[in-house]
Amino acid sequence: MNKKIILFFIIIWALILNVFSFKSFYYNFIWSNFYDNKLYDLSIWYFEKSWNLEWIYNKSNSLYKQKKYEEAIKNYLSILSKDNNYIDFNINNNIWNSYFRLWESVEDISKIIDYWEKSISYYRNALNIKYDEETKQNLE
Repeated sequence: MNKKIILFFIIIWALILNVFSFKSFYYNFIWSNFYDNKLYDLSIWYFEKSWNLEWIYNKSNSLYKQKKYEEAIKNYLSILSKDNNYIDFNINNNIWNSYFRLWESVEDISKIIDYWEKSISYYRNALNIKYDEETKQNLE
C-alpha cells in the first residue's frame, strides 16, 4: 500500500514538473516575441511569471532598454551569482552600463560621482571575471 502511495506522489510530482517546464517554455516564447518587437512592458510581465534567473536577467535587459536604469540595476544585483562567470561578466557589464547612463542623466555632482564610482567598480568586476578587450578599452 505504501509503495502505491509513493508511486502516486511521484507521478503527480512528475506531472507538475512537466507543466512548469512547459509553462516556462511558453513564457520564454512569448517573451522573445514581445522583446524582439520592442514591447518591453509586456515582456516584463512575462518575466515576472517565472522564477528562473535567466528570465530575471532578461527582465533586467528590458528595463535597461526602457531607460529604467535604477530598476535594471536592482534586478541585475538580485541575480548576481559567483557560480556562473558568463552571467556574472554580463551582469557586471550591464550594471556598469546602467550606472553610466544614470551618470549621464543627472546634474547633481554628488550623484554623478557616486554613479561614476559604481560604474568603474562594476567594470573592474567584469574584467576580473573575464578579460575582454572592448571592456578594457571602455574602462580606460
